[in-house]
Amino acid sequence: LQQETGITFVFVTHDQEEAMSMGDRIAVFKDGQIVQLDTPREIYRRPVNSFVADFIGETNLIEGTARDSGIDLPGNGFISRDDIAPDCEVPTHGPVTLAVRPEDIEIASEGGIAAGAVRDVIFTGDSVRVHVQVGGTEVVANLPSYGVRIPDRGETVRLRPLAHAVRTVSS
Repeated sequence: LQQETGITFVFVTHDQEEAMSMGDRIAVFKDGQIVQLDTPREIYRRPVNSFVADFIGETNLIEGTARDSGIDLPGNGFISRDDIAPDCEVPTHGPVTLAVRPEDIEIASEGGIAAGAVRDVIFTGDSVRVHVQVGGTEVVANLPSYGVRIPDRGETVRLRPLAHAVRTVSS
């Protein structure tokens, strides 16, 4: 209807998928205030804080500690500053929250940024949700259901995010 009439519509919904599929611009509210106003793609790929990252879609929020060369992660993990999205600010020292979407994480045969035990493996048809316990943090990876090796429950795996898919977000 909006495309036929060409007029502006304001559509209010709590359904994130509906907002993402129908909206040209989305306003994410928290406590009556706009937290982020942007295109669906920008809100999903570049959330301004952990609330937006967690509210729109699913994301892994991982607490780390910044140091000169990168960020220490739970379970003796580490991510280099070069592996974080280039438009993100990374503090030189202190606590930092990282956001990475489950579809942006791979199971690495070697390397990766952190290792953990597979807690659960859930087949959903076109994908497999792998829940990995990394230190005290659960990280979810969505893998394709074909073409990649799916780990077994209890197996220790290494996680590798896609290039520049990890973002820093404020709390």
